[in-house]
Amino acid sequence: MNRNNIINFLVFQINWVIAVFSAAKGYPWLGPIFIFVWVTIHLYINKLFIWVELPIFFFSGLIGYLVDSLLLLNNFIEFPTHAQLGPLSPLWMVALWVSFSTTFRHSMNWLKQKYIFAVFFAFIGGPLAYFAGQKIGAINGINEISSIIAIGISWALAFPFMLYVLNCIEKKYGNNLC
Repeated sequence: MNRNNIINFLVFQINWVIAVFSAAKGYPWLGPIFIFVWVTIHLYINKLFIWVELPIFFFSGLIGYLVDSLLLLNNFIEFPTHAQLGPLSPLWMVALWVSFSTTFRHSMNWLKQKYIFAVFFAFIGGPLAYFAGQKIGAINGINEISSIIAIGISWALAFPFMLYVLNCIEKKYGNNLC
């Protein structure tokens, strides 16, 4: 992994910590601000590939909103009042999905063509991230195995699908990294 990919991965982790901890403390708007700044910097750094990066950000945000909203509507997760910002899936969660998508062409580039491994990675990693968010106090309701399985399946479907869409976008606009 090169230096830029390490920075990319670390910034995503920092964004996750800021978004989740600030939502847990009643400042759910703080994470989206930090993530917006990061995405702006990321797009500037990768400006030659903005037509690859930008669509996947919007698509990932939309998928994240739909996944989390469906989990919420089906009572697999819930957000405490102090962590809500927006209807259904809060803005800070959508921002996290967008932040996550900044890794697809960079620190997580190794997963782009490995859909089966991406399914496994997402089935385990998705619930772990939500469970960590619950321990911090930004999300609730992940106390039953049904919630963990629902989150895992949702992520196991969403993540490879996002990678597939990214691969299609790259075929159209080019996939060379800066």
